[in-house]
This record gives sequence, C-alpha cells and structure tokens, in this order.
Amino acid sequence: GTFYMQSQWDWLMLIKGQYGRYCSQISGDYLFHSVPYNSMDIYDLDTEMYNQLGTLCSHGCIRLTVEDAKWIYDNCSTGVEITIYNDSNPGPLGKPGFEQIPSDQTWDPTDTDIVE
Repeated sequence: GTFYMQSQWDWLMLIKGQYGRYCSQISGDYLFHSVPYNSMDIYDLDTEMYNQLGTLCSHGCIRLTVEDAKWIYDNCSTGVEITIYNDSNPGPLGKPGFEQIPSDQTWDPTDTDIVE
C-alpha cells in the first residue's frame, strides 16, 4: 500500500519495555526503526534481535540497522510517500545485507556514535 510519513522520534518505547532508535511512523503503530534496545543506551542492543534481521520476526514494523534507520530519519521528512509491496523482486536497490554479531556484542556495528 501507499502511506505518508507521519512522525519521527530519536528514541521511542516499542513493546515489552524495549526501545527503537530513529523511528519513522509509516501508519499507526507501524514504523521503520532500529533493532530493539533494552534501554535508551546505544550499548544496550538486543543482540538476538539484531541477528534476526532479514527474517519475519516483528509485530509489523520494519526493523533496520541503525545506519539504515538513521538514513530514513535524516532524509525522509514528514509527509513523504512510502510504498510497501509484497514481491520476490526487492527492486532496484536490492535487499539490504548485514553480518551477524557475536552474542556478547551489545551495540550495532553500523552505528557511527559507537566509540570502541
């Protein structure tokens, strides 16, 4: 369907006490957002959820790496048209890839705010 970006937040409480970074509202409770964090701390990522990127595991939101969620947050303003479709062809940009992280890593490797 076609939707229009409604609101955006740096951090937003999701469900079960978890938080998303760079949240952009598609419609109602459906968002583009980072993988969930256990708190509003960039070093408190839910690693298990990160390693499930690319699978069907959300309650309807589109989970992304911090890098991709921030790109939408920074470049797509309120009112921008969003088209979501179901097709085996991911379109001209393809499906984003990512590498799984170790189970003891609690930060998103694409986050430019991380200091190692």
